[in-house]
Amino acid sequence: MMDSSNHYEICKECGGYCCSFGGTIATREEVDVILKAGHKNHFVGISSNCYTTIWGEYGICPYLENASCTIYDIRPKVCRKFPILTFNNKKHFLVHCPLTEHLSKEEIEECISIARTCPTELMQGANLYLEPHSKIIDDRINEFEMEEIQLE
Repeated sequence: MMDSSNHYEICKECGGYCCSFGGTIATREEVDVILKAGHKNHFVGISSNCYTTIWGEYGICPYLENASCTIYDIRPKVCRKFPILTFNNKKHFLVHCPLTEHLSKEEIEECISIARTCPTELMQGANLYLEPHSKIIDDRINEFEMEEIQLE
């Protein structure tokens, strides 16, 4: 199991790179957990089971405040699988961000396992919603080296 307290500090120092792709994507159940915990609703429905945070002025997740995730303990699977990044539900990459060098092989395998369980519908819906912002996202994605991986 990942040591989230140590990783949280590394991510905070990074400034939330993974939170700068427009926010998060969540299932209805994940949104309900976030809202029941008392967090403000920053989600827009894409389909009956696909929600994404509203693209703000800079595309930063609205749950990121002062380089800290305010929903870290209940963040959606899409967030928990990082540093695994998925494009068009077809290609999966290991992002070599500041956190990656501190992850054990088992922790990376855990992220890959989480990625395998993310519903296809989430990525498809998010791709449609984020399409108008693809240039900004592409520029941000290239900040760190990425290594293509297979989830099968």
